[in-house]
Amino acid sequence: MSETRFPSPFEVPTPEGCEGWENLYPYYYLFSEERRELEESKFWFFDGMHHPEVLYPFDTITSESWWVALGEMNSRVYIVPPALGIDQRVLNGRLYISANAIMDEEVVGARVAHFMELHGAGRLLLRALG
Repeated sequence: MSETRFPSPFEVPTPEGCEGWENLYPYYYLFSEERRELEESKFWFFDGMHHPEVLYPFDTITSESWWVALGEMNSRVYIVPPALGIDQRVLNGRLYISANAIMDEEVVGARVAHFMELHGAGRLLLRALG
C-alpha cells in the first residue's frame, strides 16, 4: 500500500522564470531547512480567500498584521484552550497558513479555566444587555 500525501513544501518546484523569488521576502516567511522537521509535520494550506494572487513583497504587512493579531487574540485576549494562532509561509509568492495547536493536555487544561472565566463574564454581560 502506498502512502498518499500532499507534497512537502520543500519538494514544490519553482515555476520557470521565477527563480530567486525567495530573495523578495523576509527570511521568516520562507520554509527553511532549520525548521524543516516542524514545517513538514504541519498541514499547510493556500490562503486563497485572503490572498488569491501572488503576495507582493511590500504587501506582506497586511498578512503579518493578522498573523500577529490572531496569535495574540486566541492566546492572550480571548484564550482558546488548544490554540496558539497560526504560522504563515510564502512559497513561490503564494501565502500558506498552518494552525498552531497546543498538544500538551496539562497546558490545555490550565487554559480552560481562563476560557471559562471569560465565557462566563461574556454571558453575564449579554444577559445584562439584553
